[in-house]
Amino acid sequence: RIEEDIKSKNEEMSKIKSKIIQLTGIDPTASWNEMIESVYAKKNETIKSLEDATAKIISGILVHNTIQELQQQEDEKLIEKINSSEIKSLIKKITGRYDTLSFDGPDIIVSDEYNNFKLEDLSTGAKEQIMIALRIGFAKSLLKGQSAFLIFDDAFQYSDYKKRPALVNTLFELVNNNWQIIYFTMDEHIKSLFQQTSKILNIGLNEISL
Repeated sequence: RIEEDIKSKNEEMSKIKSKIIQLTGIDPTASWNEMIESVYAKKNETIKSLEDATAKIISGILVHNTIQELQQQEDEKLIEKINSSEIKSLIKKITGRYDTLSFDGPDIIVSDEYNNFKLEDLSTGAKEQIMIALRIGFAKSLLKGQSAFLIFDDAFQYSDYKKRPALVNTLFELVNNNWQIIYFTMDEHIKSLFQQTSKILNIGLNEISL
């Protein structure tokens, strides 16, 4: 019985040794003392890895929360800015209909006096008009009354003919306030609108044909 017990214990020890070798990668010829030391070393290494992983997770959560907080603050500032009286009046003037913007998750919501619409659901022309109003409004706000220049590449081509005069007039108002406007177009109707508005308002227009 004793011999059988010894044999059983040796088999158990052999299994334990195999697990230690597999876990730590230690030399199979190492002594038991060396193997025990390698197990403790592996334990400490695992604890350190766990602590590092926990620290990364916690720091990641903190960074994520901070970014969300900053994003919320930026969204609030953006909402406040796009619904300022100047930008709202620009949107209303250029579109002839919409006057309020807001966010619903990732969606930009455009509102008139009666209804709310997703910006992506509007016609291409309406989207362009709103983007132009925002572009002009933000530029004027950031420059705090100083003049600058804006470049447009056929930005009015998808707007219907009834809306185009208001868009052109808006640009001439900027020119009248010492802004420089560069507008590229292949649209003869838009070209004629610029020419007519220039004569009516007596504001210089420099045409370059390419």
